[in-house]
Amino acid sequence: MTLYKFFMSLWPVTYLLFPILNLVAKLTVGTSVLEALSGTGTKPAGVVVWTMVGILLALNRLASMAYS
Repeated sequence: MTLYKFFMSLWPVTYLLFPILNLVAKLTVGTSVLEALSGTGTKPAGVVVWTMVGILLALNRLASMAYS
């Protein structure tokens, strides 16, 4: 498999992960900032959402390399 085909195959993955990120973000909305900072909350509010955002941005950057 050439690099072009590999990077182009990442585009569907990035678009399929956006609804999952939306679902995770909606599920963690109820946690307050104080609970998230102190670690007493039951939901991992910002950590999971921002980790998924970082992963999606990295995948998007890799997929964009097909055009360069």
